[in-house]
Amino acid sequence: MRPLALVALALVGCDDRAALREGETPDGPTDCRPLGERYALCTRLRSFDAAAAACEAWGGTLAILDEPGEADALAALADDSVRGWHWIGLSDAEEEGRFAWVDGQPLTLPAWYGDEPNDRWGSEDCVFMYSHTGTWNDYGCDRPLAALCERPPADVQIDQ
Repeated sequence: MRPLALVALALVGCDDRAALREGETPDGPTDCRPLGERYALCTRLRSFDAAAAACEAWGGTLAILDEPGEADALAALADDSVRGWHWIGLSDAEEEGRFAWVDGQPLTLPAWYGDEPNDRWGSEDCVFMYSHTGTWNDYGCDRPLAALCERPPADVQIDQ
């Protein structure tokens, strides 16, 4: 275990050293850096599912871009690091051609790039955003990309 992880364990008073995986802190994965108050960019390349888990460890979800102008605003915050391709929380894995956000809500404000989505080779069910344009592309869910995460606004209460 790295010394930083040991310090993090000591800070939270955790005796179970397996509670935190390498590369994580009590505040989530160490590669996730804040982009304003609601968003984070996780730069380690991960599959869609692993990216969703990293966002959950950070305290949120993959970004749900369901407000007018949100994709453009987030693209302006994100940089072109790690190729500028970042997972967002959208897929049609449940039903081909029916895109839904990770919270189950249907897509209402699409921002597709060119002729996307095209489900190339019949295996593109997850969606990433190009940070330089704010537009989206469907892609193979197992492909490793960076991730854009989102937390609810601070003044919103989440019922658990």
